[in-house]
Amino acid sequence: MLKHKPAAWLLLIVLISGILSSCKNTTEITPEPENSEPYPYPAASTNEVTITTIESTKRAYPIEEATAVLVTPIPASAVVPTPGKDTGVVTGRLIFTGTDKPVQENMVYLGFKIYLTPGPDYTFGLTQNNSPHVATDPNGRFILGDVPPGTYFVVLWSLSGASLATLPGKTESLEITVKPGEVLDLGTLEVNPIGSN
Repeated sequence: MLKHKPAAWLLLIVLISGILSSCKNTTEITPEPENSEPYPYPAASTNEVTITTIESTKRAYPIEEATAVLVTPIPASAVVPTPGKDTGVVTGRLIFTGTDKPVQENMVYLGFKIYLTPGPDYTFGLTQNNSPHVATDPNGRFILGDVPPGTYFVVLWSLSGASLATLPGKTESLEITVKPGEVLDLGTLEVNPIGSN
């Protein structure tokens, strides 16, 4: 029936392409895992803010809305907690690479290693709500309590990127091992500003 009416086919194609082009492509910044609870310690106070961004030619994909979390860093009077028998505590201080400038009021996460196969290469990962995390204080100090035993990377993280911590003067990412019942004091670590890696 339509093989004798090419105008009808053309109209159908135009309608379908119009419908498809009007569909918006949205991307969720960080999907929440099902049936999970946020990392419990320390409980930073948070306020959720909706950020609307304008699509830029520099973006690989459009983002219409994102949820940012404003964090309250640990107070200067914070005391290192006693580790539990099944968990550890990690403390340290972050400064920007090649400076003495502290990383102030930024999120620090403990990320995990993800092996790339085949071969010995790896990358790191973290879960925004479930990986151990806390905000640094005005001096760049951080304290993470109730950390499950394991091997981690120290990660400076934000919605716009991440940077792995290193020992001062080194270029290799620092890999740490948390043991149950122990406090791991990392001293001063360096990170590159996010976006400079």
